[in-house]
Amino acid sequence: MLYTLTLNPALDRELTVPAFAFDEVVRASVVRVDWGGKGFNVSRALYSDGKSIWQAEPPAVDARNPIGAGDALVAGLVWGLSHGYSGAELLRWGVACGAAAASLKGTAMGQWSLVESLTGQVPPVPA
Repeated sequence: MLYTLTLNPALDRELTVPAFAFDEVVRASVVRVDWGGKGFNVSRALYSDGKSIWQAEPPAVDARNPIGAGDALVAGLVWGLSHGYSGAELLRWGVACGAAAASLKGTAMGQWSLVESLTGQVPPVPA
């Protein structure tokens, strides 16, 4: 029998940005690095249509597998665009799709009922 131990080399980087504005350079005011993290975790999503910026925090879910959550977020945005959504509503569906994917085991994707229930927990606000 062979046992292997692989340490998680990932770093969690936390950047705090005070505010967002069009055509301005925004710098992080606080940077924190922790060893042994789970890689990249989205704590806030931004969407801009070139005129306005919206931000949204993902709903609290029991994250089981983050692989594919970013792809699911983009798929939600594309789905919303194909249905004529814009701005805050696009961001709401994208974030809900990403959270649904992260809450499931393996490579399962969120069912319509799960994604729809999560959209109510994603209140986009102007950034």
